[in-house]
Amino acid sequence: MRLLFLFGVSVVILMNILCKENIEDVKENAKKLGIVFRRQKRNASDIEFNKSDVVEVNLTKQMRLIEIFKKRWPVMKWKYYGYYSDEFLEMINEHWLGFPPPDATVQRIMASFYIVFGTLGCWGNAVVLFMYFNVVCLENIKLWKRRKRLNRMFDELKVSLKRKPMEYVFDLMSTSVNIESKPQNESDLIARFKERWPIHLWRRFLFMDEFLVCINEHWLGFPPPDPEYYYILGGLYVVMAVIGCSGNAVSHLKTNLMKTCSKEILNPPSSISSSRTY
Repeated sequence: MRLLFLFGVSVVILMNILCKENIEDVKENAKKLGIVFRRQKRNASDIEFNKSDVVEVNLTKQMRLIEIFKKRWPVMKWKYYGYYSDEFLEMINEHWLGFPPPDATVQRIMASFYIVFGTLGCWGNAVVLFMYFNVVCLENIKLWKRRKRLNRMFDELKVSLKRKPMEYVFDLMSTSVNIESKPQNESDLIARFKERWPIHLWRRFLFMDEFLVCINEHWLGFPPPDPEYYYILGGLYVVMAVIGCSGNAVSHLKTNLMKTCSKEILNPPSSISSSRTY
């Protein structure tokens, strides 16, 4: 217990000592900062005072130069004509106040040149803008005409593509085969086939009289197949045709790619060949 009591007392004493030292350090730093801040204030005030003195000296010099300029040259006449005022004299550099002002003719010539070049520049800019808009408008008109022409050609192509199969179907449905011109046995077979089976329904969708003429005599003794078989066989034919066309296209692309690759391998670019030689 005595040891614990002594340990606590020693800790308290050490904390008091450290706190006192920290407070003293803070006070010393504050004093130093105050001294530095006062010095900075004094330096800033001295600089401002010196600047004000320099400005006043410059103003007095410029005022003296302006007074000398007014005494030496007829400034009143220039004010009367409206060329410049006292503000203009104050804005002039001190070096040029030692020279006389230019004559009225020189000033008018320079002003006329300035006006001429200003008008030419404005008109040139306007002409350039007009040319740009004119070119843009012409390009837009050409594009519009081209698009209109292409749309008209595309419409004509669509109409012709629709018209050709319709005309073909119309010709097939309107024309009929003259059975009397065929031999006696074929005409009899075709007539019997028409009598036995409902060909008017088939004629509307699947085949015409020309199809009957092309059929072998042996098959005319049998009934025509059902529409389902026709649709199945037609679907298979279309699927196989699509697969064959796509296969041909793929093989054609492969051959073209192989040709291009072989050309690049055999005839490399100049940069690659030069790097290889080096």
